[in-house]
Amino acid sequence: MMHTLCIITIMIISGVLGGVVNNYMQNSTDDNIESKKDKLFKSIIIGIAATFLVPLFLNMISSDLIDASQTDKNKLFVFLGFCTIASIASSSFINSMTSSFLKQVDEVKSQVNHINKYIDPIVNKVIEDEEIEDNDTKVIPSDKKVSIKPEDAMMDSEKILILTAIYESTFVFRSIEGISRETKLEILVVKAAVSDLLYKGYIESLKKGKYVRYYITTDGCEIIKFLNVDKQLI
Repeated sequence: MMHTLCIITIMIISGVLGGVVNNYMQNSTDDNIESKKDKLFKSIIIGIAATFLVPLFLNMISSDLIDASQTDKNKLFVFLGFCTIASIASSSFINSMTSSFLKQVDEVKSQVNHINKYIDPIVNKVIEDEEIEDNDTKVIPSDKKVSIKPEDAMMDSEKILILTAIYESTFVFRSIEGISRETKLEILVVKAAVSDLLYKGYIESLKKGKYVRYYITTDGCEIIKFLNVDKQLI
């Protein structure tokens, strides 16, 4: 608790000191007394705000300066220096920190989306379907709405074969060559069908390095289930 109060005190003192220095560095001789007071007060407020961003800055650069200062009191002078510099260059420091923080947030979002792109098809693969089984016949519950386009209800046999190969494979991510070997279709035929399935959103592509792999989407799973049930009903 005492260490925390000491850190806060240092930030406030260095914020005031840096704000005063910043004000004098930018002070104009043409300003009247009231204007100078307003600018000084503004510089101090911005300076203190800048010093309270220093712990965030240290965390972003993976520095343990604050923790180390608990055992090594000399580190407090280093922290004081950091805060004073941040306060003197308060406007630039705040703008820089804001930009860096927002950039890191965007990078985290991008990484999460990238990870989800790997996880979603795996989840679709391993989670058991909500289906009612009666002996060997699987029936999709009536409250499960599947939106099927009229033209896809009469999908080409090659596309059904390719979609089924991806859906039923032990591999989550499939290559064109692998699909071609399994379905015994020409690579050009597979590529044309894959392009159409990509366009319709039944499969998605995932690029890793120079390799491209394809996986089935939720819509792709639903069309396969619909076509399989339709065959059983016939």
